[in-house]
Amino acid sequence: NVRYIGLVPRNYLDEIYQNVDCITSSSRQDCMPTFVSEGLMYGRTAICSENTGTAPVLQKEQAGFTYGNNDPAALAAAITAYVSLSDEERENYGKRARACFENNFSMDVFRDNLLKTMEEIMA
Repeated sequence: NVRYIGLVPRNYLDEIYQNVDCITSSSRQDCMPTFVSEGLMYGRTAICSENTGTAPVLQKEQAGFTYGNNDPAALAAAITAYVSLSDEERENYGKRARACFENNFSMDVFRDNLLKTMEEIMA
């Protein structure tokens, strides 16, 4: 089943992330949709348009699906592709989603990138 939730107060997001299978961002342009990164943190597969900052990371890590920007048919195809996965394939996507978060968005990665940038500036 697909369910549109609408606006959600921040204090309910943890419960939602724990009870969904997939996160979908239909943004036409978004440098880095936070809720997608949070979904990856929970091991949730993501579907994003190619014009989000998350799309290249999802493609590289094979942690979700991307589709052509402003193409409703391509979005529908990506959703259909996810829904058509076997339970084992969904579980594997979930594991890759969590790894994608760890490899790209975790506090350790943020710290390492910040230190590297500071060292480059100070050199």
